[in-house]
Amino acid sequence: MKKVFNSSAPWKHTLPIPVCDFHLGWDEFHNIAWQYAHDHMLDRPGLPQTPYMDEALCDTRIWIWDTCFMSMYCRYASLSFPGVESLDNFYKPIHDKSPMPYLVAQKPASWERVKAGDYTQMLIHIADNPPLFAWAELENARMSGDCERIRHALPYLEKHYHWLESFTEVTDLGRPDIFFKVNFFKDKSGKGYHWHPDCSGLDNSPRGRVGKAAPGIYRTINPKMLFVDAISQQALSARCISELHAILGNNSESAEWRKEFERQSDLINRHYFDEKDGCYYDIDCETGEFLKVLTPASFWPLIAGVATPSHAEAMVKFLLDPQKLGGNIPIPSLSHDDIDFNHETGEYAKGGVWLELAYFVIKGLDYCKYYELASELASKLIQHMHTTYLQYEPHTIWECYNPYRPEPSTENSRQARADFCGWSALGPISLFIEDVIGLRDYDAFNKVITWIPPKKTEGMFGIKNLYFAGMTVSLLCDGKNIYVTSSGEFTLKFNDKTFSVKCGTQSF
Repeated sequence: MKKVFNSSAPWKHTLPIPVCDFHLGWDEFHNIAWQYAHDHMLDRPGLPQTPYMDEALCDTRIWIWDTCFMSMYCRYASLSFPGVESLDNFYKPIHDKSPMPYLVAQKPASWERVKAGDYTQMLIHIADNPPLFAWAELENARMSGDCERIRHALPYLEKHYHWLESFTEVTDLGRPDIFFKVNFFKDKSGKGYHWHPDCSGLDNSPRGRVGKAAPGIYRTINPKMLFVDAISQQALSARCISELHAILGNNSESAEWRKEFERQSDLINRHYFDEKDGCYYDIDCETGEFLKVLTPASFWPLIAGVATPSHAEAMVKFLLDPQKLGGNIPIPSLSHDDIDFNHETGEYAKGGVWLELAYFVIKGLDYCKYYELASELASKLIQHMHTTYLQYEPHTIWECYNPYRPEPSTENSRQARADFCGWSALGPISLFIEDVIGLRDYDAFNKVITWIPPKKTEGMFGIKNLYFAGMTVSLLCDGKNIYVTSSGEFTLKFNDKTFSVKCGTQSF
């Protein structure tokens, strides 16, 4: 079935309505996140997709990383929020060579003027931002059931994968509408990829540090470092492309991409997992030495589907240890015991708490069936966001958060950006629905919703007005009975029980 996006629709009527008696006030916080997200839906004539979801940072640039993560929560209101559609603003300019539009009639005198800050042209900021397109397309497809969208996206997903595989050195694309060089390139050993923290989404991270990191975001990067997230994200892309082909019945193509996924998985598990520490790390391309800076990047193998059960079990301990990535405010951007951890503010990626980093870590736990831990971590993160919203002024949602106190983190001693939805909406929207209420998985093609709530709940909880597979669904549970209203038929998997839902209202 084809999903029909309509930006002029009465958007508030298309929103899901979470119900959660054991976390009062979070439903209102959920709605606040949607309002900020809607405020950042921008219209730029000349773009392949307009309106589009803006990341809430700069309305003349777009980021792959931000847009892919925004699509993850926009799928809950896909009739009025152009989440997955916004990815077309990267596909066509990068792979069809379509130029980005100018925002004024007069073009800049030179590319140098654009680099200097003359933002008269829309820019793709960092074309080798994490390659999450295939993951975003798959998750949106599994919610909508839109095969036409898959057919549209698949050629671009394959092109992007091979495009990244083609680089063997840092490359200047020579495009005034694609900002920065491509830092992503394959090492001659074939064991992985060189990259840069800015491109990876962990801007001032001390990963691959060479001596003492200089103040600020930009610094010297170990030229021999191979990034564990880069190879894991390529593996994730291969897996998702395989699954998208399988949905369309393209069995031979699906099998070929599965082989590519397995090839990447073998490299990751052979070279990037330290048996002694029980952890995935970045590595030195020449010596194979583990570069032991623990960040959420070490968890990409879980959501990629690469981690073996024993490796996933080993990784979990770092999320339970308050000296690593655990604690009352979990999943900081750097291990608490790292020498570069900023204990005062988190200083961006030196300990700040980021919702998009937390999201992929928690989705990795869900993928590996650590449901209870995923619920616990999600609840702590949303509580931290909500407490900050209530206690810190201005009362808003922030780009990233302090790892200890209810306040935003900083960037170069400046306060992180406000009104950031943006990826931060992943907390009060996606993590709330998926890991607090427990709607862990959707399969629109087989019409199956998997609901695994946390063990400790109180009162009524669930969701109303959920748009899934062309149906409108409401699911509520009071701890004893499940109440379902649906405009169509589907299968509900609730914990270890399976129910056949008919059109109308019923209870189980």
